[in-house]
Parts: sequence; structure tokens; C-alpha cells
Amino acid sequence: MGDRNLLIKIVMGTCLIFSVHTPRAACQGAMDTTRLKLVLEASDRYIDRGIRDSMDFKYILELERFYDQIQAPKDRVKASRYLGIYYRSIFDYQESEKYFLSGMKQAKQIEDWGLYLELAKELVTVYRNLGQYDKLKSEIDFCMTIVHQQGLKSKELIPLMELALYYSYDTKNYEQGIVYGELFLEKVEYFKKVAPSDEMLAYRVKTEAFVIKIELAKCYIKTGRNFDLALKYLDEAKAFFEPFEDYEKLARIDQEYLNYYLNTGNLEAVEKYLREYNFHLGMKWKGIMNRTNEIPVYLKALSELEQGLELAQLKNRELTFERRVFIAFVLLILSLAAIYFYLTTRNRRIQTALNASLLAQNKLLEDVNRDKSKFFSVVSHELRTPIYAITGLTSVMDIGNVAPQQIKAIKHSGDYLLLLVNNILHMMSFEQGKKSPPQINRSHFDLTEILSGIVDSSVYFADQHHVELKLKLNWEGELWVKGERQKLTQILLNLIVNGIKYSGDHEVVIGAKRFITDAKTCKLMFEVSDQGVGISKEKQQRMFNFMDRIDNEESSQNPFDLHGVGIGLFVVEKLLLEMSSKIVLESEEGKGSVFSFELEMEMGEDMADETPGLSPASFDRNILVVDDNEINLMVADRLVASLGYKCFKATDTDDVVSIVLREKIDLVLMDLNMPAFSGYELARKIKEKMDIPIIAHTAVAEEELDMEFLRASGIQAYIIKPYPLDALRKMLNDIFHRP
Repeated sequence: MGDRNLLIKIVMGTCLIFSVHTPRAACQGAMDTTRLKLVLEASDRYIDRGIRDSMDFKYILELERFYDQIQAPKDRVKASRYLGIYYRSIFDYQESEKYFLSGMKQAKQIEDWGLYLELAKELVTVYRNLGQYDKLKSEIDFCMTIVHQQGLKSKELIPLMELALYYSYDTKNYEQGIVYGELFLEKVEYFKKVAPSDEMLAYRVKTEAFVIKIELAKCYIKTGRNFDLALKYLDEAKAFFEPFEDYEKLARIDQEYLNYYLNTGNLEAVEKYLREYNFHLGMKWKGIMNRTNEIPVYLKALSELEQGLELAQLKNRELTFERRVFIAFVLLILSLAAIYFYLTTRNRRIQTALNASLLAQNKLLEDVNRDKSKFFSVVSHELRTPIYAITGLTSVMDIGNVAPQQIKAIKHSGDYLLLLVNNILHMMSFEQGKKSPPQINRSHFDLTEILSGIVDSSVYFADQHHVELKLKLNWEGELWVKGERQKLTQILLNLIVNGIKYSGDHEVVIGAKRFITDAKTCKLMFEVSDQGVGISKEKQQRMFNFMDRIDNEESSQNPFDLHGVGIGLFVVEKLLLEMSSKIVLESEEGKGSVFSFELEMEMGEDMADETPGLSPASFDRNILVVDDNEINLMVADRLVASLGYKCFKATDTDDVVSIVLREKIDLVLMDLNMPAFSGYELARKIKEKMDIPIIAHTAVAEEELDMEFLRASGIQAYIIKPYPLDALRKMLNDIFHRP
């Protein structure tokens, strides 16, 4: 923008020297009213920027000289607009601003707000070229106020377009540029329906709509969204402006094509539009230079008109005039040389920058593809291991008796598979910058029981690696606390699995220590230690970085023995940050590793006696499970029945409300994502007929649930699939025995 303004000032200075104005007081006679009418009609029709196509230099000079003699206010406004546009076209912005402001003042006095808005639109362009954005914004805001106060719906497009350009082009506020650009296009559609059949006005609105589409495409690309719509707008704008050879617009379109394909990594398209951009830019500046060639024509017209003045007045100015002409031509040559030098230097700079950008983009794409291949290779290996155990053992179970070891292997393989899936889901959330809502899953639990359960669920995995697990606590018996049990479980499981992988044939010790800080809270220190290969100081810095893993000959003699991509430790670090803690690693090569962290938790009351067990009354409770998956229905049926409740099943294609009323259902377990009807919709229908508890029974990640939407649908709780039987028991007991 700065370079552009510099060039404008150079050309403007040259043109001002040519613009020799004759004082109005020196003019004799009055302007021919017929000629005045012709000039004003030309002004009224004027839309296109091509001055030579619709303006006559003789009319311009005559109009300026007899400007003060124009009596009709509306004609005075039109003349002001005509002269303002002319001086802007030769870069004399001071004169242009003067005439526009004069015309706006006159239009305001006669309350012709339509003409006022047209003049304001032209004045805003002057301020944009001068970089006076405060004046520009102030004028736009005033125009918007006029539109609303006067009820000028048909003129609302004028300030809306300038607001869109102000944010997208002038101030680079792309978010606001999108807001006003989209609003402008909506108003254009309204204009097409209600506007009179004025072909010239419709053409201008259509032209402005395509200008805004170029700016919207730029905003979409800069903010990284709606890439498809951005490309569509660019294609439409290019198709519109190409027949008119509007090289300024075409160069802007090419520039946004370059940004689009640089973002999408299409290097072939980048090279194509770079060539088109250079061509259109060159043609644009060629047009500017052609415009400067019209200056001698203007001088000739000026000379012919001046011949009617007194001879003495002409002789007195002859020497000064010739000197100005000579200086002007010298400056014109220098200006053209400066423009040529600027374009050459700028093209070289753009070419160099684009080449460097293309090389960087190419390297980035290669790195991303390599990392992606590595990631999927390791993740598929990690997932296939437990899946193989599950499918293999279920195949054997079909032909023989079921051994306890087989059931245990299936359960632990499923638990490990669930851990891997949860890690991947958390990793994706963290990479997208999402956070779990605070206090989302804080509950009372027995920490001793949780730690014992975590160790028990890891024993099978440890046995497969010939590793012994030990649990060491500095307290005895139950320890009830309140905290985020699910996150703590996932953190410890990841650390234990990591220790087992790298421990060799040694033991892994899970330790927990309690330090009471006051009557309500306690500090807990957790650590997982192994006696494996250890980690060097250099590698410790990268242990929690995604895609980094240990490559140690002692831990893996086989190069295809993949130990993971670092998802587990990456998730551990992020989860602890959400819990206001951090992971600490102490390790020495050949001597093992210790991972530790501290948490502050509220002291919980003993909840063991507060959770009632099953009573004979439980068999009188009817529970309806709604799910579109037959396997999920079968599993839920077995779980509910094992707790002593009577279970009814339904899919989203059944008349769920009728089943609730007919079978006197006491509680509904509702799946949320079903093809025919969503769980939210079915919940609302049930609540309209009967006020019974509804529990969301879903596999959606906890962080993705919309709690306000759940409550608005009448769903009062949720349970995430898959879940252990104890979790379902506690959920149902809490609801049925709630006071």
C-alpha cells in the first residue's frame, strides 16, 4: 500500500503541474445553457471510470469556470460530482475532495439524500487513495445513519459496500470484512427483487457485487475457512471482468488465486496464476501510463480555450506556461522511469518471495506426509494387537469351552483398545485447541479401590511382557476423595503401559503418597517407576512431544518392533495441565525412569454406605433402552437385567412414546445419534407425555457433549459407552434413590 501511494504521489505531482487553472474571476461572459445541460446529462450518466469514454475536456474546463454561475441547486450538485470525479482521475485529490464536499453540502441543504450518498461514495474513494481511513470510516458511518433515518432501503448498498471494503481492504480486519461482505450480497439479492428496471444502475450493482466477492474470497482465505466458496467467488469475478479487460481487478483476482493455491499446496496452479498475475499487473500499469499520455491532449484543449482571453493576459503567462510545460515533461519522463524501475524491482521481489515460499511449502508437505505415514503405521500396529486378541479368542470360543484366561484376555484387550481410542480422541482435541470444561466429571471415589483396579486391569498386559506390577501406598484402607476420576485413571494407565513397554523383564512400581494439608483437602503424589533402559538427558526434552519415541537398541533389537508415537505421554502432559499439575520425569540411561506428578484433591466422605444395594423393589423397575444398533441393545439388555431391573428394547423406528406409556417405563437409556430420529428429539417427545428420568446412553466423547442442549431436551444425566457394570449400577442407584 505504501509503494502504491508513493507512485500515486509522483504521478499526481506531474499532473498538478499540467493542471493550470484559469481564475474564475477572469472569465468573461456566461456559459451556454445548452452546453451546460449536455455536461450535466453526461454527469448524470457517468458510471464507468474511463474518463475519455464519457467526458469532454472542453466541457470540464467550461464547467469549472462557470461553476459559480450555476443557479439550480441540483445542477450544482451534479456539476460538483462531475468535477470531483475528473480531478480524482488525474490524481489531484485536493481539488477532487473540494468539489465532492461542496456538492454534499448543497445536497444536504436541499435534502436530496440519494445524491448525497452518491457523492459520499466518490469521496470515500479519495480518502482511500490518500490513506485517510479515519475520515473514510466517519463518512461511511454518517451515510449509514442517513440510510436508517431517512428509510432509504434502496441506497443501503452504498455504505454497506464501503464498510466491507474498509474492513477487508483498508484495515485488514478480515472477520468484519466477512460480516459486511456477506450482508452486502444479501442486500444485493433484495435489491434485484424490489429495484426499478434501471439497466445502468443494475449493471453498477452487479459490478460492485463482484468486487465484494473478490474481497470476501480474500477474507475467507486469510481466515482459513470456506475455501470452496472463496474459489467459486474468484471464478465468478474472473468470468465477469475478463471481457472488459479490467486488469486492475484481474490482478487482484490472480493474487487471491495465488493465496488460495499456496494454502492448498497446489504448486502447479501457483505457477500458472503467478504468470497471469505478472501479465495483468503489467497491463494495469501500461493503462496508467497511457492515461498520462492524455495530458498533452488536455493541454491542447486548454490552449484553444485560452485564446479567447485578452492578449495581454495570455502574453504575461506565456513564459511561465512554457516553463511549466518543459518541467512537466521532464517530470513525466522521470515518473515513467520510476514506475518502470518500481515494477521491475517489485516483480523480482515477488518472484523471489514466491520461489522461497514454494520451496518451504514443498518441504512442509514432504514432512507432513512422512509424519502422517509414520503415525498411521504405528497406530495401526497398536490397534491391531488388541483387536487380534479379541477376534482370535472369540473364534476359538465358538469351537471349544470358554476358559477363564480367554475371557480375561478379551476383557484386558478391550480395555487396552479403549485406552488407545481415548488417547487418540484426546490427542485430536488437544491438537485442535479444545479443552475439557472445568468440573465436568468431579465425583467422590475411593482412591484405594481405583488404584487397585488400575493395577488389576494392567496385570494381563504386564504378564505378556514378563513384567511384575507392584502397588505401594503410604496409607491403609479406604481413602475417599473428590476429583476427576476418569482423567486420573487414563493418566496412570498411560504411564503404566509406557513403563511396561520399556521395562524389559523388570518390575514396574506404582506408588501413591498422601499428605494432608487441612481438614478439607489433601495433597497426593503419584509416581510410576521402572528399571528399564532409561532415557538420556537429550531425549527427555522430547519425550512428551507428539511423534517422538525412544529408539533404543536395548529395548528394540528389531527395527519393526514399534513402541508407539508418543500419544500416551502427550495426552498425560495435556490432561495434567487441565488438572493444574505437571508431569516430572527423572531418568538415567541404564537405570530406569520415574514419572511423577502431584494433585490436590478434596477429602471426600465415605460413600460406601450411601449407595444402596439392590432391593426386591428393583425388580419392579422397568427400564427402556433405545438404540439403533442391535449389538448395543443386546449388551445393554444383559447389563440392565444383571442389575435386577426389567429391560425393554426399542430402536429409533419404533413408537418409543407408546412403549413408555404402555409398559409403564420408569427410566429411559437413550442413544443420541440415530439415523431416523435423534435422541434429543425422542427425549422431548417423551417428556411431553410423561416426566420420567432420561439418561443419554452415548459413545460421543464427553468433551463434545452440549450440556445446555441435553438439559433443554429433558435429559438429566449421561453415561459414555463403553462403561463398566459398576458405573451403570451407581448411575441407576443415584437416580432411583434420589431424595
